[in-house]
Amino acid sequence: MALVLAAIAIYAAWVCAAWAMPRHWSVLRGSQPGPPPAALLRTGALLLVTGSLGLCIARDGPAFGVLLWLCLTCVGAWLSALTQAMLAVAARRSSRFKDPR
Repeated sequence: MALVLAAIAIYAAWVCAAWAMPRHWSVLRGSQPGPPPAALLRTGALLLVTGSLGLCIARDGPAFGVLLWLCLTCVGAWLSALTQAMLAVAARRSSRFKDPR
């Protein structure tokens, strides 16, 4: 269970880090104005990364826990990039959102 929670936390951390950027935030929000709450999203991402690392270390010890966390970080970053790309494609197809380019 700790491994699943760590994986979800690291994925959520990468998503928060991506949404802290204005371009990704504009795709998410569409035509609604306003800058992203970058400080809040980055702080949340940092807390999620730290929690994920703690869960991995508590589950498997320091040596393998850090290695497991690094692998989860790579997979979480890849899945987050895939999610952002799919959101951008969906935004272009929808008439509700403007093209972010």
